[in-house]
Amino acid sequence: MREQFLPIRLGALRRSAAVLVVACAAALFSCAKGPPALPEADRAAAGDLFSRAASLDAAGVDDQAMVLYQDYVAMYPGGPNAPQALVRLAQMELAAGRALLA
Repeated sequence: MREQFLPIRLGALRRSAAVLVVACAAALFSCAKGPPALPEADRAAAGDLFSRAASLDAAGVDDQAMVLYQDYVAMYPGGPNAPQALVRLAQMELAAGRALLA
């Protein structure tokens, strides 16, 4: 009888873990003093990269959108859209069933 409830509890645990990761990422980025502003050329490139990721995300091309969000965070960790990219990556990991990796 107990075995039938185990998958439900693990699913709830995974969802809770993903929500916690998203909340921590948002809290860290909102409270931390970020690096200096990006130079104009980098701002334009960062904006373009984030826009391409968001467009792919909106079109449902999750694998490619995730790669571009990851590239954005790696290349522009202090960029204006870094918190949104991290949150969206965590949400996509959760939706793909990889909540504990988010």
